[in-house]
Amino acid sequence: EIDKFCLTSMFLDYHDQLWHENCFQLERLHIKNTKNSTKYKKIYFKLFNSTVKLYDPLHFYISHYLRQLRNKFTHERDATIFCGTFNVSGKLPSVLDLKQWLIPEGSQMANIYIIGLEEVIELTPGHMLLVDPFIKSYWERKILKELNNNDHGAKYTKRWSNQLGGVLLIFFVEENEYTEIKNIEGDVKRTGFGGMTSNKGAVAMSFKYSATTFCIVVSHLAAGLDNVSQRHNDYKTIFKNIRFARGARIKDHDAVMWMGDFNYRILMSNEEVRQLIVQKEFATLFQRDQLNQQMIAGESFPYFHEMPINFAPTYKFDPGTKSYDTSEKNRIPAWTDRILGRGEVLRQTSYGSAEDIIFSDHRPVYATFQAHITVIDEQKRANLSNRIYERLKLKLSTLDDEEKVEYLSNKAVSILESRLNSNKTNQEALATTNKEKKNAKLPPPSSDLKKWWVSTGKSVKIVLDVDAEKLMINPKRDANPFASDDHEPLFIER
Repeated sequence: EIDKFCLTSMFLDYHDQLWHENCFQLERLHIKNTKNSTKYKKIYFKLFNSTVKLYDPLHFYISHYLRQLRNKFTHERDATIFCGTFNVSGKLPSVLDLKQWLIPEGSQMANIYIIGLEEVIELTPGHMLLVDPFIKSYWERKILKELNNNDHGAKYTKRWSNQLGGVLLIFFVEENEYTEIKNIEGDVKRTGFGGMTSNKGAVAMSFKYSATTFCIVVSHLAAGLDNVSQRHNDYKTIFKNIRFARGARIKDHDAVMWMGDFNYRILMSNEEVRQLIVQKEFATLFQRDQLNQQMIAGESFPYFHEMPINFAPTYKFDPGTKSYDTSEKNRIPAWTDRILGRGEVLRQTSYGSAEDIIFSDHRPVYATFQAHITVIDEQKRANLSNRIYERLKLKLSTLDDEEKVEYLSNKAVSILESRLNSNKTNQEALATTNKEKKNAKLPPPSSDLKKWWVSTGKSVKIVLDVDAEKLMINPKRDANPFASDDHEPLFIER
């Protein structure tokens, strides 16, 4: 098919522009690594001993049309998500039953379990600098065993996990939902001592549940009764600095669930708080809760929602007992451990704590959410994509370069849809296209965001058949591999 491919002037212009922009980076890569033979070898092996994919530029326009016609290959359904947060105070109990927390009485098994743990290691400089990997593995295995030891027959697998200092996020998925979870990414942000240490901070993850995007954040904010402003700054630092691929931020997701040890306290005397706890006057306590006041004022966590709290404060207890702090510091009980949600697709259905898990000075907290997700029928999507592609290819074969740009720049998807569902002729469809964008440009080259397809729906692969152990790139050649150089071969023996 090579002889049928026509190199137009517009194609060459864009190719030259692309190469000019890329040349600087290649030269910089060459200069930076040429003195280090080992690194030089690794870099150039990765560059030239890899598969190159080429895509049809029509993919940019096909993607646009598919977004407008998504109702033809998608449907909606509900999924259940369990979120749990627990400050474990750096302890690893040998005998531990977590069922009351992970599978509360009367509840059904969720499709997804998202667990956030704080202080999985002691917050000392030594432990911060050298984190024991056994601890992360211990909690992953322990929680997974508890989840799979259920009476409902559901089976789960660990899909992802990440740790920053004492903050650990673990993501479990029901086995029959495993393939629906895609595009998992993670990021972390330190907030301890002005962002220099990981004794405080957050672990975040982004993923797609079929076609719906989720962001999960587990954080441990600044402690202390009077450190409200510092906790607010920690929140802002995390919210602004967490980043995922292509610059996506926390707020760019369809649903956000933020949990952890927020360390917000209750602005009442110790005696008043403990008395109201005995009387179960949680609504009165909640009015004086620092986080509640911050959210009402629109300061911290704007647009987030928290279900009414109908359980006792989860901090601070004498470890191993159900008694609030009796130490010399005699801390005021507070709801330091919280779970918040954000997004129209989320509906929180429960909020509680496991009062009988007493090895820590905190109590574990859980929340369940009903998530309204969009599910893609991949087969229908592929069929529709192929139909659109064939229609476009047929039409473009009769046009010159300027007419192609003008035709593809038309955003009236209803025209294309009517062509897919009726017997309109090409002439009738073309008569309705937009003639205003005379100076429109072709789309940018293939990238992770905008890729190209070929008519078969499969990528074209080009493999450089070179034995990297015997041959290497000739350093005497021009850095541009497309430059003509008859005197020097492209590869030489090592």
